[in-house]
Amino acid sequence: MSADSKYDRMPQAYPTYGGYEVPDADFFDKGLIYDIWNQIKSKIQEGSINLIKVSLPVRVCEPKSYLQRIVEGWCYMDEFLGKAARATDPIERMKYVIAFAISGLHNSVKQKKPFNPILGETFEGMLSDGTQVYCEQSSHHPPVSNWLVYGPNNLWRFYGFGEWTASFRGNSIRGRQEGPHIVEFPDGTRVIYELPEVWIKGLLFGTRLIDFSGSMKFRDDKNGVGADIVIDPPVANDSSWSSWFGYGTKLPSDFIEGELFTYKLNKDEREVNKRKVCPIDGSWLGEIRFDGKPLWKWSMGLKKAEVQVVPDPLPSDCRFRADLIALEQGDMELAQKEKERLENIQRREAKLRENALLEQEQQQEAQIENVDLSAEQ
Repeated sequence: MSADSKYDRMPQAYPTYGGYEVPDADFFDKGLIYDIWNQIKSKIQEGSINLIKVSLPVRVCEPKSYLQRIVEGWCYMDEFLGKAARATDPIERMKYVIAFAISGLHNSVKQKKPFNPILGETFEGMLSDGTQVYCEQSSHHPPVSNWLVYGPNNLWRFYGFGEWTASFRGNSIRGRQEGPHIVEFPDGTRVIYELPEVWIKGLLFGTRLIDFSGSMKFRDDKNGVGADIVIDPPVANDSSWSSWFGYGTKLPSDFIEGELFTYKLNKDEREVNKRKVCPIDGSWLGEIRFDGKPLWKWSMGLKKAEVQVVPDPLPSDCRFRADLIALEQGDMELAQKEKERLENIQRREAKLRENALLEQEQQQEAQIENVDLSAEQ
């Protein structure tokens, strides 16, 4: 059996090397990519390679806000967080939270870019089981999104924030949503984890792939249950001469490896007395196994949660954005004009905040100087 057939992976999983193969790779024509590259080069010359600050044309966008994209990664929250809430064993509860976090990764990988949220922009939604979803953009630069989700009948709460970063890496783009993801239950249990890096590879040449890489740590300090998981793990016990030259047997990059364990916190809040409970393995594009037993498989056919529109969302809801509406209606010219208009408003408001803060600091310094002079007299 070849390495890439070890797990039940979805058809989009790229054979042998791994990753999610983009089905519409021709969407970005070479001319468009080189235009974007010219913008990136100017940023590099200015000493900045943060793609978040690069204004991209609407041709690369989908008619959604990034606040909506975040929620898409939670497509199995009703399935796994509901089971986690009903679990009485902290270890079993942790398994369901891990399954929730990893099984949804594939649903958030898309080539088209969502619109950057405007400061104060919101997104409200609900699921058929009564789950309530609230998201808000709380910072412009750096871009930070906050969320709060209430499970049905307050069975669970899911909240946190994420700062999105993205940088150019030659033929690839590396991105990450940095910040804590916290799942809380009525008994006081809190499971905290963070997301790995995401890569878009093959922008200019080669196969267009989207992949995750790095580690995910899950911690429940109340019950002393944790998990460390690596996505795209190195080949273990490969001491062959070929591995020294990079020709070792490389596992597909979407494979995961890790372990579930118990621990205690000492007086310095350090983890001690770790005890392995079971191994974790699988693929974020197919299945997650604990001690060899799958808890999630894509072939199970689990229904993805559909976020429904609330009857009366706030005026700040992203679905009221003029550029997003124009793009959804297929009017590219109007969408581009509205996008530029909103970006200019954001820049002006950011400058006003910057000037107000500077003025406030100057006033505070003047007050301190006056106090010092009074004291001397």
